[in-house]
Amino acid sequence: MDKKYDIIPTFCWIALSIFVMVESYRLELGNFRNSGPGLMPFLIGIGIFLFSTISFIRIFASKIRAKNSKKNEIASPDQVNFGKVGLVVGLLIIYALFMEKIGFLVSTFLVIVFLFRIAGVQKWRFIIAGSVLTIIATYVLFTFLGIRLPKGIFRV
Repeated sequence: MDKKYDIIPTFCWIALSIFVMVESYRLELGNFRNSGPGLMPFLIGIGIFLFSTISFIRIFASKIRAKNSKKNEIASPDQVNFGKVGLVVGLLIIYALFMEKIGFLVSTFLVIVFLFRIAGVQKWRFIIAGSVLTIIATYVLFTFLGIRLPKGIFRV
């Protein structure tokens, strides 16, 4: 993780999270009992911001350690896998478009499965277990917060 170009995507994620938080704030947040349309995107923006900031701190700390140890590797832009970046962005756009129709549980499960595969996880047992645990945790958290999730094909 000691590459020159690691910092660029981190800044892009920070900028995206700030954009998401500002725009979702304009939609009206409401409160946890009576959430507005902007609450869920705002919370997601906060999460992206926190993870991006942690990533920035880790990259910055690793660069300082690299300079101190005189081992300074510089990655060229051709080492960035833009195919995977494009695949993830496309996957998230498709997720946003179809979550209402398919439903939160199915669409989130499929997205997490694909993200694990894109990240290079090889064992299907881990992929399925991780995906199921993720949707259970997020479903419990969001329903506890009173956020209505799209039911999609499970209209009950």
